[in-house]
Amino acid sequence: MSTIKELLSKENLRTAFGRLLHSHRRFPLALLSAFVLATLLIYSISQEDDQVFEGLIETISTFVLGIPLMFSLELLAERKWWNKWMLLAGGLFVLVIYFFTTEFHPEDNENIPFLIRFLGLALIFHLMVSVLPYLKVRDQQKFWNFNKTLFLSILISALYSATLLAGLNLAILAIDQLFEANIDGKVYGYVAVFIGTYVNTTLFANNVPNLEEIDNELSYPKGLKLFTQYVLLPLVAIYLIILLSYEVKILLQWELPKGWVSNLVLASGVFGVLAFLLLYPIKNSSSWVGRFNKLYYWILLPLIVLMMVAIYVRIDQYGVTEPRYLVAILACWLLGISLYFIISSKDEIWWIPLSLIAVAFIATFGPLSSISVAERNQERRMTEVLNKYNLLPEGKLVKNSEMKLTTEDADKLSGGLDYLSRRRPEVILAMLSEDDQKTFMESIEYNRKDLLWDWMTLEKTATEQVGDQRTINVYRQRESLEKAFNADYVMEVYPSGKDWSMTSSIDSVEIKVMKVGDTKLRIEIEDEELIFDFLEVFQLPGEVKTEKLTFESGSTGWKGILILNSFYKKGDKGFSNFDGKIYLIRKGD
Repeated sequence: MSTIKELLSKENLRTAFGRLLHSHRRFPLALLSAFVLATLLIYSISQEDDQVFEGLIETISTFVLGIPLMFSLELLAERKWWNKWMLLAGGLFVLVIYFFTTEFHPEDNENIPFLIRFLGLALIFHLMVSVLPYLKVRDQQKFWNFNKTLFLSILISALYSATLLAGLNLAILAIDQLFEANIDGKVYGYVAVFIGTYVNTTLFANNVPNLEEIDNELSYPKGLKLFTQYVLLPLVAIYLIILLSYEVKILLQWELPKGWVSNLVLASGVFGVLAFLLLYPIKNSSSWVGRFNKLYYWILLPLIVLMMVAIYVRIDQYGVTEPRYLVAILACWLLGISLYFIISSKDEIWWIPLSLIAVAFIATFGPLSSISVAERNQERRMTEVLNKYNLLPEGKLVKNSEMKLTTEDADKLSGGLDYLSRRRPEVILAMLSEDDQKTFMESIEYNRKDLLWDWMTLEKTATEQVGDQRTINVYRQRESLEKAFNADYVMEVYPSGKDWSMTSSIDSVEIKVMKVGDTKLRIEIEDEELIFDFLEVFQLPGEVKTEKLTFESGSTGWKGILILNSFYKKGDKGFSNFDGKIYLIRKGD
């Protein structure tokens, strides 16, 4: 009891409130961004409507970016190198420009341009927190101390937030169960969002000392050394052993590396660089740390070459896409960092975040960005093949060409058609007649490449056949008032998978429904059988809404009506999934 009294004493409460107030005075705009973000997300959850969230995406993303951007500028202002209000005004100007120039399209399933711009800026702004306060302080130890403090603050605030979230959710559940309070399930979402955004950001800000204290900090946390030595380094060693073994294997078998190896090299590089940074202050005080720092980047070099070969093979075969571009530019960054630490005798670690900021900026904006490079590359490759086979005379696509392409040209054309159909449909539309333009735009974007391929009646290569993933996604156009068909029984069905079936009984009548293949349902009732065949669904183009989803079947004593609400199937090997209602009407009634 005395412990609780001491915890809730005026002195402790005054101290806690004082620290909270100090954090808000120190980082007002960063914490305001976190609070507004929490409010917007809570409002989105309360509406239970995806369209509300989609309508707020641009605003939400602006305040997400506002947290690291304003935090970095408010921290930089403590150095008093530049006018504080000019810095903050500049940050607000950047956010306003982002808000009015960013575009999120709910109808686009991927929104790659939006995501690349948002994630690129998020990376840049977070790295700014790491480097801005030390742009003029040419002291690697102080720079390391600052980033060590940020790293530990992230871990501490995450631990506190997770504990608080678990405790509050358990308390809410206890109130709901013990007092039958019927608490809305959305309350758990409100709590998670508020703690994950505003509370977590406040705890993080509260754990960051002023810059003078950080600059004078000389200790090296023992826990950090243990974490690096017994967690990070073993992971790095495992990755290196796997990758070096794989490299020996492909050299012995003289085969090209698999594309997936790039992910493992990147992971090894990230963990290795992190371990290098965490061990930086004690690099000269321990022999094994010194050996790690000297050998790691030498070992990484052949793996980076392996990564570059793997991504080159993919780009050469299918062209540049945004993910391949990002892998390629990160491989170049890893190569540059490795060569720097091999050659340089200074080992200035701030070049790691500074160079990564430059890479992120290049990949996100301008003519060398991932989007610009991918669009130019895919359009060029596609146009080259179309002109080579005279499939684009006078700028219009030739239909019914019955042309046979080489495997290499088919891959180029396939990659270009697929990419541009989804990312730059206006390029494809310019090659089509008005009637074909309408058909093209009405089809689901993932089926557009196959539609164009079929129009040209080109023979599919092995790659095309394996990758054939035509998607059928059909919805029924519903009305507010619909017929009930004077049915004796109505069943809702949700068939999925390969061997779906269900059995129901009512009024001593047993009804069994079974899925037969992808386009049939069989119903067994009173020793009679009804078969619904809806093969015609496959004739519908891509993703459409239609009223033609009603099917009938009959037997001696029963009439059945099946109304599908939706039907989905992707690829030749996938199983169909659909849902609908079955109306059963006894004949003679």
